[in-house]
Amino acid sequence: MLLNALRPVGPFLAAQDSEWYPLFLQSIVEHIRPAGDGLWIDIGTGPGALPAALCEQPGWKIIGTDIDPAMLQLARQRVRSPDVHFQLQNADFFASVANASVDRVSFCSVLFLLSEAVRCSLLDEALRMLKPEGQLLVLTPTPLRAPPSALSGIGLRAFARSNWTFFVWRASTRVRATRWHQENWAQRVATERGLHYAAEDVFSGYARLECLSKS
Repeated sequence: MLLNALRPVGPFLAAQDSEWYPLFLQSIVEHIRPAGDGLWIDIGTGPGALPAALCEQPGWKIIGTDIDPAMLQLARQRVRSPDVHFQLQNADFFASVANASVDRVSFCSVLFLLSEAVRCSLLDEALRMLKPEGQLLVLTPTPLRAPPSALSGIGLRAFARSNWTFFVWRASTRVRATRWHQENWAQRVATERGLHYAAEDVFSGYARLECLSKS
């Protein structure tokens, strides 16, 4: 509980409030197509940065979920839109979502932090919820080392106050990001489950977007 209480004021939240974090999310936002009553679920939503970006696009209903009530409280304060709702990520939440009812499920900087068992459990739920034509999007940092010149490469002002969070983020995620990409976990499970898999490096190579779909 102490960790959860302190988490919102740490580097994690500072990064999400930075100038560069929306650029990190942009590759997911660009996957939106106008879909009328399309439903998007963001798992591990934290303080709601991705739903905040997604709700600016018309025609989507968005649910952000997280296991941390403090993060959800912060997300509700920050994102005030009739098209966005935040719910505690637990068994009751997943049970409330019907089979094949969701158009997109996203994991932004989430799966690479989790154990194999938890990843597989979340993947099972995501695939159950997805419509046959739906997409599962996984955005993960890469282990690419970021020199000071990276700031201009991703379109940042050289002296923005929040720049330090980019380098802290790179350093704090490098070990697990390296392991994630060495394992090729998303591609491996896609092959095992007969899913279509596609990937592209985004955010000037500092992240990879992986897309899994049933068709």
